Amino acid sequence: MIGMVFSLRVSEEMFNIDLDVDKYEKWFSDLGYKTKIPASCNINNLLMLMKKDKKAESQSVRMVLLSKIEEATVKEIPPTLIEKLLVERMEGDLIG
Repeated sequence: MIGMVFSLRVSEEMFNIDLDVDKYEKWFSDLGYKTKIPASCNINNLLMLMKKDKKAESQSVRMVLLSKIEEATVKEIPPTLIEKLLVERMEGDLIG
């Protein structure tokens, strides 16, 4: 669920929309799913893994985003936005 919540947050930023992510994040959390990136994760390692995803092209990160409810699109994400949101989504203190 971490990736799904992260993708929704990126969608909100990229399309300047409100998808009420906090509500979904709480719901997933109440069901026992992890929704935050563990503080032990290294941001640079996460970025490298994202660049190896099947949607990636030419070492750029591409994600499936919602431009609105029920309308998905694959979009290239600026690295600065990914880093910003990864830091915001970390549990506890940032390590790495």
